[in-house]
Amino acid sequence: MTQQTKIPVKVPQADYADTPISLFTHNGSGYQLLSNIGRQYQITDYMWQQSPDGSLFVGSHKDSRWAGKNIEFDEGMTLTSGSNDMTIPITAAIRPGAIINGNKIQKVELHGDDYVLSWENLDKNGKPEQKSPERRQMEKTFPELAGGYHLPKYAKVVGIADPSSGGDISDPFRPKYAVELQLLDENGNEDKTVPIYPAVPLPVTSTGSQGGDFAFPEVGTMVEVGFAYGRSDQPFVRTLLAQGKTVPSVAPGEQLKQQRPEVYERTDAAGNKIRETDQKITDKSFERHIETDSEVKQIGTSNISIDADGTETIGGNKTVSVLGSINDTTASNRTIGTGETLQEKIVGLAQRVSDEKNKIVAPLSYMGSEGQNIFRLLEDTIQLLGDLASEVAKHTHNGSPPPDQSNKFSSQSSTAKTIKSKLTPIIE
Repeated sequence: MTQQTKIPVKVPQADYADTPISLFTHNGSGYQLLSNIGRQYQITDYMWQQSPDGSLFVGSHKDSRWAGKNIEFDEGMTLTSGSNDMTIPITAAIRPGAIINGNKIQKVELHGDDYVLSWENLDKNGKPEQKSPERRQMEKTFPELAGGYHLPKYAKVVGIADPSSGGDISDPFRPKYAVELQLLDENGNEDKTVPIYPAVPLPVTSTGSQGGDFAFPEVGTMVEVGFAYGRSDQPFVRTLLAQGKTVPSVAPGEQLKQQRPEVYERTDAAGNKIRETDQKITDKSFERHIETDSEVKQIGTSNISIDADGTETIGGNKTVSVLGSINDTTASNRTIGTGETLQEKIVGLAQRVSDEKNKIVAPLSYMGSEGQNIFRLLEDTIQLLGDLASEVAKHTHNGSPPPDQSNKFSSQSSTAKTIKSKLTPIIE
């Protein structure tokens, strides 16, 4: 103010002089600033006045030059006198704030060659003990102005009122989603002149029958209270405030829904979504569709139960790596199909036990070690048996005739060749 008006401003050495407030803005001539700054800084018995040296005093009356300096005017010095004013000859030293006959002067008016001094009976806080006739008439016409119900008010949650057990109807007598409130005065202190409101409805977004977003505030939460139609019997919570609460980290562009630091759902400015809890997440639906380009899961333990059929279709490759054992059990049939190669690599024992039979069908077969094929050895054995039978069929002993079973041995040799001819094409 001194920079803009060149008028020196004097502020007393008091606690309120250097106590900051959270928000203050002003635009105008400065008169409204001087009139309201005392209320905003909670200065008791606030006043501002011009001093004889031309400076401007701003502060509490008890810190002004007039505090404790009562001036007595007897009847001989007054021209006229009333209950709240008096007329005296001009006295240059009298300013608003002066104590005349025990009354703090509120206004000094010049009428001709006389001063008209006006005052009000004030309480210990410097506020009028009685309302002006104009204000009384206005409050009679508009009762909501008397209690300030036309303005939003702050309140503090002191309890939860009658929570719903599900399916209950909310009505003015039992809102079900409501809290108990203690109103606060404009300085943030509890207004003990007003009793606790027992069941004030809380705001709901996207509401419907048994639908909407619901969350009871903590006891001690500050809320904004409105009064429908200015009626004191129709309060409602307009919004919840975070004053006095620890606030989580939220960057510009982010969205956060948090119950506590370990339980939250966050969407960052880029659109990435995080959902976290240190307890359990339960999802239940009739049908569920998930569509994503890629998925990464890191799970401690997993247990999946499927009541009916299960189908898995993979467009590319699938890799399964298991550090422990795999137990694969089915109560019915199992079919494995592959369009190309089926390869099994086993470090230890490979064992297959069948109660009925084991059937292997292939154009070519190989069984054995890396260098020995059992089927090839079987082929060689059959060839050996055929050669042996052929040799026995035509052998003699020192010119003796062939054995009587020569034809039988020849037939066995022919049979061995037939068996070998069937086995050879299917051996790798």
